[in-house]
Amino acid sequence: MHHAFLVGDKVYLRRFEETDLHGDYFDWLNDYEVTRYLDSGTFPNSEQSVEQFFASVNPKAVMFAIMVRGTETYIGKTKIDNISPDREASNESN
Repeated sequence: MHHAFLVGDKVYLRRFEETDLHGDYFDWLNDYEVTRYLDSGTFPNSEQSVEQFFASVNPKAVMFAIMVRGTETYIGKTKIDNISPDREASNESN
């Protein structure tokens, strides 16, 4: 498992990396059946627009690649956005 963050029985999550922007992920972004209910499916995507999106991700977000254990097959992406520090922990230092 390459840089596993969270491991399950069949899949694991790792940080989504810039190298993930190409190949299957890019092909999926331009597949109507995959994106028809997503904002990313509104217009055809170029490699440049995908790279610009990756560079502009909110610093309070983390994107994960969903990987199959054993085969290292990339099967999807998920994102957690607007992460805030634990306020209770930050108040303890005051």
